Amino acid sequence: LDHSVHSRLLGGHLGKNQKNPFASSSATMQGVLRDSNGSTMFLIDGDNGIFLPESKRTSSRPKKAMKKHLTMQDLIVAAGLGGKLDQPFAYKGGARSLRRHGFVLQAHIHYSNIVGWRAWAWLAGGTPPPIEYTIDVTVVPDAKFSVQHATPWTPVQGRWGKAGAGVRRTVFKRHGVRVDFIQTAELGRPSWEAALGAVTASLSLLTIAYYVCEFIALHAGSLAILNADAAAAADAALAGGGKEPAA
Repeated sequence: LDHSVHSRLLGGHLGKNQKNPFASSSATMQGVLRDSNGSTMFLIDGDNGIFLPESKRTSSRPKKAMKKHLTMQDLIVAAGLGGKLDQPFAYKGGARSLRRHGFVLQAHIHYSNIVGWRAWAWLAGGTPPPIEYTIDVTVVPDAKFSVQHATPWTPVQGRWGKAGAGVRRTVFKRHGVRVDFIQTAELGRPSWEAALGAVTASLSLLTIAYYVCEFIALHAGSLAILNADAAAAADAALAGGGKEPAA
């Protein structure tokens, strides 16, 4: 599975001799294959191989490359179909297996270099953060996949080898797996202008919130005092046998 990402927009400010930090290939990137529950199945370290995550490593299975490439079986297991290919399911009144129908998988590859502390280190003159990716595989519901192949028409010999009995051909219908790859990216570079703009907007919102809270506290407090004074005057008038003061 060879793939790559390249951003001409973000790399346009670089010189000719500078390496574009927004371009990389699967040979150098690190990625993660996740299962249907969102848990990590494999760690992909470019050309170094595919490793188990730390949670699945044991003394008998240390950190070493299990294999060099992902297989179709890995994608099927990641989609949650492991061991389910031969299970029957209803289709047009019958009970044929998923293997007999064929199915379609969608592999979503998402690239990102958005890491907070690495971005600030890059802004201070450090090395740019590497581009990492995740692979999530899902099965398209109610989607079958098959390919038909027909042989050329051939003459049919009649009885005793006589010609002219017509023509025929054979149509083969093969059921299999189709994988659609969808690539998305979330790439960015730090900017002092964007950082100052975000800080200024945050301080402005805090200032507005301060004045709103102060306004509510002062006016609500004075209203409560006036209501308390009016209630006390009314109680005093009733206790003295007088009438309630007119509003």
